[in-house]
Amino acid sequence: MKLAFLILAHKNPKQLQKLTDYLLSEGCRVFIHIDKKSSMGFSDFITSNKSKKDLEIYAEYPVYWGSFNQIEATFFLLKKALLHSDVDYLSLISGQDLPVKPMSELKEFLSKTNKEYFTFSKLPNAGFEDKGGLDRYRLYWVTDFNENQKWFYAKWNVFLHALQNAFRFYRSVNVQLYGGANWFTISRRAAEYADDFITKNNSFYLRFRNTRCADEIILQTILMSSPLASSVENNSLREVDWKTGPEYPRTFRMEDYNRLTNSSGFFARKFDENIDNAIIDKIYSYISPK
Repeated sequence: MKLAFLILAHKNPKQLQKLTDYLLSEGCRVFIHIDKKSSMGFSDFITSNKSKKDLEIYAEYPVYWGSFNQIEATFFLLKKALLHSDVDYLSLISGQDLPVKPMSELKEFLSKTNKEYFTFSKLPNAGFEDKGGLDRYRLYWVTDFNENQKWFYAKWNVFLHALQNAFRFYRSVNVQLYGGANWFTISRRAAEYADDFITKNNSFYLRFRNTRCADEIILQTILMSSPLASSVENNSLREVDWKTGPEYPRTFRMEDYNRLTNSSGFFARKFDENIDNAIIDKIYSYISPK
């Protein structure tokens, strides 16, 4: 089985190097999108890796939190991976994710189940902010701004939404929306279906412009409305801690090692070499072939 990893990265090139080296050593194809705004900080990484087999690195889009470009970068990598006919499964992860089980176990698991893996629920759902997730899509948002512009655009969005609510000027919702975490592990058939869908339904795709965090909606909506819906497992195959902090989600540290290696997930997020690099190295030692 050939796995393709689609990686969205914006920081910590040394940490990304470890992830890339591990995945390549396990015979995976790796497709990396580096936030265009951060690409200068990755110049050494790009130069030292540009000729490696089974590795493709891009910096096509400036990715702002919650913006449409997050969707653009994801589907850009998905299309690149599908150009390789040997790819059986595609997994979207961030540059701060780590596998927490040997890659051989993931391959065996996927070959036996033949399922699609991501989290989903119908919207509106009480677990989503913004009117159960609906306002992420039906309202118009300005999201392409830098951190130092956050105060201004937060106020602007409040004003804009007040006008939209007053005049009931909403983006129409003519499909059942589904939402969940944007990270996924899906088969080639599901990736081809999603890619073909947005190609044939470009107007549907472009309606996600000026939405907020709709990268957590679009793939779920496409696949849960498809003939493949019955093959989807509501499981992202990863360990994420939204409860204990101090960051949300928690950045894992050495004290989390036993929890992570005993997890039912195959991945965990997130990690930061500037907070605890020791846990990163210890997990790679654990999952690397002996």
